[in-house]
Amino acid sequence: MYKEKFVLNYFEKMIKKIEDLKIIKRDLKMEEVENKVITLIGPRRVGKTYYLLDYLKNKYKKFIYLNFESIELKYLEPLEVLEVISLFKSSFFETDVILLDEIQNIKNWESLARTLIDEEYRIFITGSSSKLLSKEIATQLRGRSLSYLLLPFSFKEFLKTKEFNKKILSLDNISKIKSFLLEYLEFGGFPEIVLTKDFDKKEILIKNYIDLLFLKDFVERFEIRNLEIGRFIFEFLLQNFSSEISINKVVNHIYSLFKLKSKNTIYEYFNFIEDTLNFFFVEKFDFSVYKRKTWPKKVYLCDTGL
Repeated sequence: MYKEKFVLNYFEKMIKKIEDLKIIKRDLKMEEVENKVITLIGPRRVGKTYYLLDYLKNKYKKFIYLNFESIELKYLEPLEVLEVISLFKSSFFETDVILLDEIQNIKNWESLARTLIDEEYRIFITGSSSKLLSKEIATQLRGRSLSYLLLPFSFKEFLKTKEFNKKILSLDNISKIKSFLLEYLEFGGFPEIVLTKDFDKKEILIKNYIDLLFLKDFVERFEIRNLEIGRFIFEFLLQNFSSEISINKVVNHIYSLFKLKSKNTIYEYFNFIEDTLNFFFVEKFDFSVYKRKTWPKKVYLCDTGL
């Protein structure tokens, strides 16, 4: 059973946090559809929560923000969440707009979401890429959701953080842009890393992100048992960024290298690593489906800093 005073204290903190919110405007444009849950997916640490807080603050002004990573809300049952929403409305203000952050921490979260839709709430959802996949959202909500993908800063967004908005480019401005581009290519566009000024700290953060990506989003999320093969695939894809690769050839190489009984596990690992939303396999274009699926693919990362 939740403690009312702790929940009220949580709401007071969140209202203050939202009032003081300052973020870099993103280029992603969201469109809402009546009776559809809006879900924002993407790699960890790209600012999904902050994007939605800013979006709701500007569009609706008043909304309820439930962060299920917060200790006050983390262990609630679905029925208790409904009680918490009623408590908020009686204590602060009326609204039919709710942001459910890290919703995967609630048991039977999909039933909760569907109930709120039926009660005509406008629902917005984020979930950690290590625990909640876009296809799981689509499956559980049975066509009642609309998903958007948020990635690290583009170079255009990166320039906003540098307050560089020159429309007429002098030689000096061109030189600045080239310098910014080199920084962007080397350290990437994850918000925390971009906003960190110390280059040594940037490198430490990137290494930490890579470890989190491997351990949380890949190994723990998909219960990878053979860490040696998992690490091999992970590092191979990092090293072959933007290169054309034949997954079949790589699978055969790993199969012979580790003397495995079956190739199925290796193919599964490739599928799992793409589901983290940090790696993308791009097919070569052809009108023939057969050729698209059999030709080598190019592997890309969500961020150049990785």
